[in-house]
Formats: sequence, C-alpha cells, structure tokens
Amino acid sequence: MQYLGPAIILVWFTMTTMIYISAKTKRRKFSYKSLFFGSLAWEKNSRNWLLILGLFLLVSLNPITDTFIFLISLGCYIIILAGSNLLLHRGNHHQHMLALFFSVFLIGLAIYPLLSNFR
Repeated sequence: MQYLGPAIILVWFTMTTMIYISAKTKRRKFSYKSLFFGSLAWEKNSRNWLLILGLFLLVSLNPITDTFIFLISLGCYIIILAGSNLLLHRGNHHQHMLALFFSVFLIGLAIYPLLSNFR
C-alpha cells in the first residue's frame, strides 16, 4: 500500500511529460500552469485529481523523507523543463528563469530537513 502514492505520482509525471512532448511540436507559446494543471477548471481535470490522490497517499502512508524526495524530484523535473525551454527559445525567457529559481528554492527547501537529520 505504501507504493501506491509514489506510483500515482509517477503516472502524473509521465502524463505531464507526454503533454509536454505533444505541446512542443504544436506551438511556440508555453505555460507552466497549463502543463502542470491543465486548461480546465481544477476539479474537472483528471491530472489534478491524480496529483492530489498521490500526494495524499504519499504523505499519509510513507515516511516524511519520501515527501522531501518527491519535492527534490519535482524541482529537478522543473529544472529540466525550464532548461530545455530556454534552449529551444519557447515562450518568455523570464518565465523560465523564474521557474529555475523556484525549482532551486524548492530543492533547497526539501534538502535542508534531510541534511539536518544527519547531525
């Protein structure tokens, strides 16, 4: 049962990656909001419900270090997306720089409690 939350989050990462790959060939505009949360209202989008369910199961059934590992992997995922968008000159470069700074902040925020446990 403890593997259900990470498996659902892995499905969410896969769906987001597939949407990113399909949107890359169609248009030059890019929006992180539409990539991660879709263009529908949040309660009508199945990806949002998968993320909510996966995070709920991750936080409630697994140790807290797994949640921090999820935050680190999400930060690395955003770094990869923002870096590839900067290299491909898609969308506004200020938006990608903000995403890079946010992801570095997210990784730092998640690494700090993990490193403080080693003392």
